[in-house]
Parts: sequence; C-alpha cells; structure tokens
Amino acid sequence: ILNLSVPGSGPLWQSLILQKYTKKTNFKTLVWLFYEGNDYQELVEEPNKDLKLNFVKSPKYLIADDFYINEKIDYNFFILFKIWLAEKLSGLNTLIKYFVLKPIVTDINNYKKIISKTSYFLEKKEIEEKYIFFIPSYTKIAINNKSHPEFQKFEKEKEKIKKIAKKYNFKFIDFHNSRIFNDKNKKLDVFHYQLPTHFNKYGYKEMAKYLSKNLD
Repeated sequence: ILNLSVPGSGPLWQSLILQKYTKKTNFKTLVWLFYEGNDYQELVEEPNKDLKLNFVKSPKYLIADDFYINEKIDYNFFILFKIWLAEKLSGLNTLIKYFVLKPIVTDINNYKKIISKTSYFLEKKEIEEKYIFFIPSYTKIAINNKSHPEFQKFEKEKEKIKKIAKKYNFKFIDFHNSRIFNDKNKKLDVFHYQLPTHFNKYGYKEMAKYLSKNLD
C-alpha cells in the first residue's frame, strides 16, 4: 500500500501529487478519497506553478504533553451567555435553514477537469481499478430528516461528483450508505465527542471496513 495522503490537500493537489510520485510506480488499484466537508471548496485552489510539494514530517512518536495546554481559561459572563444561547436556540437555527440555505461553494467543472486529467494519466499506466470513496460531512450525518433542504443540498452536489466519477470509469463508493448511520442515536459516535471534528478511532475503523467490503 502506498499512502499519498497529505494534510490540507484538496482534489487538485492530490491529483498532482499522484502524478508526480507514481510516474515510475506500478500499482493495480487507486482509492481516491473525497471529503464532503471541505473538498468542494478546495476545487477552486490553484497550485504552485513549480509544484514544490513540501511535506511536513510528522513526529514518529507523540506523547500526551504535546497536546496539553497549561493555561487558565477565564470564562466570563458573556462567553457563558453565548454558550447558553447556542444550546437553547439550536432548534431555531435548524428552522431557519428550511428557508435560508447557505450554498456549497464549488466549481464542479474544475473537478471534471481534475478527474479527466487524472483518468488519462491512469489509463496510460493501465490502471483499471479506480475508486472514488465519498466521505460524508458531520453536517449531513447530523440531519435525521432526509427530506430536509440542507440534506438535499448535499445530496444534489454528491450526485454531480458521482456522475463525473462514473463518466471517467471510477467506481463510486458512498460511505454514507454504511449501516452505522442507520441508527440516528448512534451515527454521530464516529466523531470525537459527537461534534463537528474529524472521525475518531471508531469512525476510521468503520470507514476502513466499509471500504474493504466494497472493493472488488
């Protein structure tokens, strides 16, 4: 397995990284992740013309002290009041989203170009097994009502990605179809503290299992 993951990279950078570092590498299968949370926004970014890919080397070992902040937090009344409002008015915010939807900022034509060029590169290398593994965002997973306009907005954009993937012979795997999301009381357990962060250990484990199950 060759892992070409780079923190903070979107589809465009990922395609360039793939082409740069696998020119002389033979492989049979490509699994390309698409994260609904921010990959749409990163479709419009332009890469450095010289393609200077500077990777940040992660430490081999991390200890608890690396994540400990020894600082006293001053919780004043204003901050506590804002937290209280956020908690009590969360239902109102959901109601507002039925009428005012924030559009997903994207340029689907850019994604089509990215996939097209990547597919051409893979065809020259005679790679036949190509997958787009679609990872749902916390926002979408948190919505229990599939008829909710916010949910439908995400579904509409996902279908565009799916259509492009299939046009260039990528097999589309949607992790949101995993059975772990069927139970509305447990589906947020894949995130740290059931909050809009990254997946936790359980979430990544389930994602790997679902991917493995759906690879031919």
